[in-house]
Amino acid sequence: MSSTQPLWLTQEHPVTDLSGFAPKIVVVGVGGAGGNAVNNMIARGLQGVEFLVCNTDAQHLRTTLTENRVQMAPELTGGLGCGANPDVGWVSIRRCPPLLLAEAQLATYQLVVLVHAFCDYVNSVVKQRRWLSMKSWSECKERTWCVSPAKAEQRGMFVTAGMGGGTGTGAAPVIAQAALDAGILTVAVVTKPFRFEGSNRAKLAAQGLAELKESVDTMLVIPNQNLFNMSNERTSLMDAFRLADNVLLDGVKNISDLMVMPGLINLDFADVQSVMHNMGNAMMGSGEADGENRALRAAADALANPLLGDISIKDAKGMIVNITGGSDLTLFEVDEAAERVTQELDDPHANIIFGSTFDDSLGGKLRVSVVATGIADPDKI
Repeated sequence: MSSTQPLWLTQEHPVTDLSGFAPKIVVVGVGGAGGNAVNNMIARGLQGVEFLVCNTDAQHLRTTLTENRVQMAPELTGGLGCGANPDVGWVSIRRCPPLLLAEAQLATYQLVVLVHAFCDYVNSVVKQRRWLSMKSWSECKERTWCVSPAKAEQRGMFVTAGMGGGTGTGAAPVIAQAALDAGILTVAVVTKPFRFEGSNRAKLAAQGLAELKESVDTMLVIPNQNLFNMSNERTSLMDAFRLADNVLLDGVKNISDLMVMPGLINLDFADVQSVMHNMGNAMMGSGEADGENRALRAAADALANPLLGDISIKDAKGMIVNITGGSDLTLFEVDEAAERVTQELDDPHANIIFGSTFDDSLGGKLRVSVVATGIADPDKI
């Protein structure tokens, strides 16, 4: 019997296989940035989720590490990108035939069916579309689905994309809206463009973010400009973008681990949903430390995410705190880290849920992960 795991996690004490009851979580990467983020998640060994990549760019799509991939509207784009035109991205996802995923897992396949049904209806409402009006979105939400929400196997979906381009900006809100209206908890984890990319791209990103916010339960935005906070003159461009991809990974992992990793303080999907459903803006941070006072130092690092800039969690309405360690994790450390994080909140009625999971691969380190939701000031992200 291993001495590094709790008694009930060892082979000598097997438990009934309950994997069929686990919530289905799918990560959808939209466009080039979304595809890169999914590749990083797969390469880093993210467990407990399914992956789907949607893109108009055939060359980029061939580099994806998942077989669940959709080339959107090749007859429209010729297998190229959208030319930084979100309208082309919007039309492309509408033309995406769900049969392209016939070999994919059923849960992912059903998601594409939902997206396709939603887009057909949108097309009947808005014949010539620039950016959908809120009235049009409201009408779409009243649509009776050809695929019942009760039949959708997903319980949670993450949409990841780069805002400001064509495919991600145009298609991500459509995919998110389809899932949201199907009763799927929908979380967007997206990036904003660098300042040097110009005012037009920034404007497109702002329009896309406004539209996406209305199509998800919770949205986490990472400004690429803040990569300078974690870089120096010697940081390569590849390393800088890898930092952003790792934050996208952490945003998904911090939530999915709570439901799929073993631990002493487990959370189920209902717990996560209570903090993330219809909560708007979010921030996320993760910190690791070892040695003396590792709990306090990891908690402090989790609250100081340089990629998110000056975002404050003081007015957050909900929070998920996950504390991960090996078999040497103590009750005192869990209490110490949790107390440090919750001191940041001003709202005494904020919905705070805690999880504590085991990961012996940390090798003596302790990790604190924080997801704060319901942050009031959208301008700060």
